[in-house]
Amino acid sequence: MVTNPVFEKIAKEARQALKEGKRKKAEVLRYLVSLLQNEEVRKGNDFNEALAIDVLVKEMKRKQESLSMFEKGGREDLIADQKEEIEILSSYLPKMMNREEISLVTERVLKENGGLDFGGLMSKIMALVKGKADGKLVSEVVRERLAG
Repeated sequence: MVTNPVFEKIAKEARQALKEGKRKKAEVLRYLVSLLQNEEVRKGNDFNEALAIDVLVKEMKRKQESLSMFEKGGREDLIADQKEEIEILSSYLPKMMNREEISLVTERVLKENGGLDFGGLMSKIMALVKGKADGKLVSEVVRERLAG
């Protein structure tokens, strides 16, 4: 059984949502519980809070991609539903870093490590901001910094 704070919070709130009759929230949270349990089976004793956050981040990316596709396809019926799921899921993710915070990390890594190329810089930065920053945004900031 998964025993980490992220899992426990989601499982508890799923039960609470069911009791309160919040069907959509309960549905989303039960799905997250199943994702976390599946990941625990795959990872075994190595499953920890950081991996749980990774699972949630990946699911958030999937939901955002789905939302984008629904918007492109004009599926108004699914857009509101997907936005609600994203809102529920986002409450369990750590606060994401903004462009300025990523820039500060980028500058610090550059000062500490000298003349790294794009790949080297990205790997060092992503190790520091994993689960707290969007990789696309980090890539944009790093490219801008290296270009100018």
